[in-house]
Amino acid sequence: MYVIIINRILIVFVVLCNAILSAISMGNIDSDLLPFNFAGQNELSRKAGISSFPAAAHFYNEKGSECLQYIAVSHATGPKPTDTEPGHPTFVMIQEAINTYRPNIIIAEGFTNEQHFLEHIGSICDREPGESMYTVQLAKANNIPFTGGEPTDILILKGLQQQNYTAEDMVAFYITQQLPQLWRNQNPILQSRNDLKVAVEKIISWYTGTLISDFTYDKWQDWYKQHYGQMLPFEELIDDQLTAPCADGTILQKLAHETGLIRDREVLVRILEAKNKGFARILVVYGGSHYYTQHKTLERYFGIPTYTAFPSKQGCCLPNCALF
Repeated sequence: MYVIIINRILIVFVVLCNAILSAISMGNIDSDLLPFNFAGQNELSRKAGISSFPAAAHFYNEKGSECLQYIAVSHATGPKPTDTEPGHPTFVMIQEAINTYRPNIIIAEGFTNEQHFLEHIGSICDREPGESMYTVQLAKANNIPFTGGEPTDILILKGLQQQNYTAEDMVAFYITQQLPQLWRNQNPILQSRNDLKVAVEKIISWYTGTLISDFTYDKWQDWYKQHYGQMLPFEELIDDQLTAPCADGTILQKLAHETGLIRDREVLVRILEAKNKGFARILVVYGGSHYYTQHKTLERYFGIPTYTAFPSKQGCCLPNCALF
């Protein structure tokens, strides 16, 4: 009887110690996060001799086995690799990583780790475009657990409010960020400039009830007139550069900068959680700019990586440098 009680006490003690160590570890993430800037990314790319995405960072454990592979992708909708078509380089690199690295957990961009979201993503991945959906499709086919690296919208809002932004600012940013993606993916709700009002109202509906209650298309236009002096032309609204992260740029660029830091911290938390749970081969699939922000933290926890560019057989392996 006493032996059982002592064993249970020891188990609880070990769990508490691991939780404390994990919390201490997570608390140090912010110190190494690099605010994104194009000059810094371009300089790191130049030093690595890599001019485009996708590319991969390979981290190794003390035994020399690869324990983390981070694919910094060029966002793509396709085509997927087939027996007759080579496919988009991003898709090819993801496929190759899963086939050769054989990860035992995958962390992908674009969705949270909430169970209902994971179930939803798993149910639609076969028919939706994008590298994250393709990654989940391959994960399911190979029985590899997957999770999302994104924070919840509420968590992002709390972070932005600490920087004196409002829910209206956040939703206006989300609308402007989504429009180029809808246009690029040829989404039915945004086929021409005449669809703009319908597309904006659809995006607003996604956040009504969680972030806002009474935001409208007219209020979105008023927000633009307040911060930009006018409503921007359609050609600018579907340009990704409008929401490119920049700490001292326009209000949308500042929102992108702050939101990016919150998102990058969250994916790092997911990576370290996977490591602490004993996953020996972690695969991360995220947009290239995220790696630049995260790489110093990753180096502190996983060591100095080597790098490969696409195609991997012709890529470079450069220790002691960082990409992107």
